[in-house]
Amino acid sequence: MTQRLCLAAAFLVALSIGPAAADGLDCGKPPSEHNAGNDALAKAVTAPRSQVGANGGLREAVKRLKADGVSAGMIVDNAVAAYCPLVDGDDSLSLDRKREAVRRFASEITGYVYDPGQTSDAIIVSLPLQTALSAQVDAAAAKAGQTRDEWLLDAVKKAIVFR
Repeated sequence: MTQRLCLAAAFLVALSIGPAAADGLDCGKPPSEHNAGNDALAKAVTAPRSQVGANGGLREAVKRLKADGVSAGMIVDNAVAAYCPLVDGDDSLSLDRKREAVRRFASEITGYVYDPGQTSDAIIVSLPLQTALSAQVDAAAAKAGQTRDEWLLDAVKKAIVFR
């Protein structure tokens, strides 16, 4: 059930990104629900960060909003509404890269909000792979007798050790 809600929310967020405006992304209007928790959420989203799950301010803002009874969907909407203009203002990115960045963030924040088990010790990283590379990963995982995720985690750990 949680997975379905997460996927539905991600789909709705992706749809809310909408088509490009003439001068960049069409970030749409921010959600109308507003409170101090949303201010903390916006501040956490706009602060320099690495991954969603590693952002302590974001974790605290999400926790506070949930405690205040704000729905997970509204939290995701507010986070994306705060993030989209940041990406839109980055002139170094093409429109396609901007869309990709907002979609990736929407996916990360949706997973984080709907899966509170993610912590600064364990976060989900979303990484698009080309079809041919994805097939190679699947084949290598099968050959090693591992799941795709296990194989990818091992590959990342090995790559870091050998740097």
